Amino acid sequence: MNKIKIESLLTLVNKKKIAQNFGNAFFYMGGTVVQFLISIFTLPIYSRYLSPVDFAILGYYTAINAFFFPLFDLSMSSYYLANYYSPRTTNKNEELSYAVNILNVSNILIGVIGFFVVAAYFKTFDVQFPLYPYAIIVLLYLFFNKYRTLYLIDARIQKKGLYYFLVSASAVVFNATFSIFFVVELKAGAAGRLGGQLVSQFLIAGIVLFVWLRSKRFSFRLTFNRTKLADSFRFAWPLVLAGYSYYPIGNIDKIFLERLHNLNEFGFYNVGLIVSSYVGVFF
Repeated sequence: MNKIKIESLLTLVNKKKIAQNFGNAFFYMGGTVVQFLISIFTLPIYSRYLSPVDFAILGYYTAINAFFFPLFDLSMSSYYLANYYSPRTTNKNEELSYAVNILNVSNILIGVIGFFVVAAYFKTFDVQFPLYPYAIIVLLYLFFNKYRTLYLIDARIQKKGLYYFLVSASAVVFNATFSIFFVVELKAGAAGRLGGQLVSQFLIAGIVLFVWLRSKRFSFRLTFNRTKLADSFRFAWPLVLAGYSYYPIGNIDKIFLERLHNLNEFGFYNVGLIVSSYVGVFF
């Protein structure tokens, strides 16, 4: 009889966990749904106020963003996730602080080097697009991106679906709000569209830092344990290389198409890619 009661209790607990997981799944999907709905509304606005050349610039710098992303991320999100569940980990907050702090330092170094690499490439191959302010905006965007990424991973680990949704949806709303303001009101073109994305990332990074510092989940640090440093880079470098193996599939086309010197057609091509990405999100 007692065995039956225990099994019934375990079944009930499992049902509650299942219900919680389904509830969180809706929250995890909610940000994507919000992004899809807002995108349907904003694309006609961008199409009206941005020229084909603006769309060409956006597509090209999206490819540059994707090129530098593996170096800016250094797979620290995966490293944090792996160590969070490791039995050797005694202080999970320390793991979060390490991931953020090592990226703060490495992002500054990679950002500075990356800017000069992009500038040299533009000069060597006579790229038609301007370097300023787009390259700086993209690199700053990548710098602030880690806060949102790590927070969303942390929220999923702790099954905080509502917080996940609030941050992911807020990023989408901020992005649309500031982008439309810069593009429509300030007539800033492609720089306004990228600037809206940057402001959104900056605001989300500020919110995330405030939450982490208030809950004492994160502390700034500039010194690192050598053993920990070596371990994290041993973990990261194969994943970084794997990330670059996907680059030709999704982005190399934009690098090649710029060489055709037909910016209008390149712009229409990127509009098509944007529409197809929305369809992909829907499915």
